Amino acid sequence: ISIGRSLEERRSIYDSVRMSWRISEDRARSADYILAHKGGIVLDVFIADEWVDSSDERFSRYIPDGHVYNPPRKGFIGRQAPGEILDLYRHTRLPAVKKGAASPIRYLSPQGDFDQ
Repeated sequence: ISIGRSLEERRSIYDSVRMSWRISEDRARSADYILAHKGGIVLDVFIADEWVDSSDERFSRYIPDGHVYNPPRKGFIGRQAPGEILDLYRHTRLPAVKKGAASPIRYLSPQGDFDQ
């Protein structure tokens, strides 16, 4: 997930990557790891323990009062990935974005897609 703009708002990497995304909950749950990247470089890696609506009270400090996303968006509650996973992905470059792609969310297969 690209977090450039959120990170510039002085949020932590975790808070920048965990919400609020237009994403299929089923597809999101199928991801083993969430890679937070800026400019194609992986900054950190997380495991989503739970996917919830962005209206969840745990996100309330980030969403303006009375704001309702339509369609609803999702976010995750999670934790940083274990050290061996961090070592595998952190500071690696993601594959180039396909021409015309605009979504901040991409789904990649493990390992083979990354440049060390």
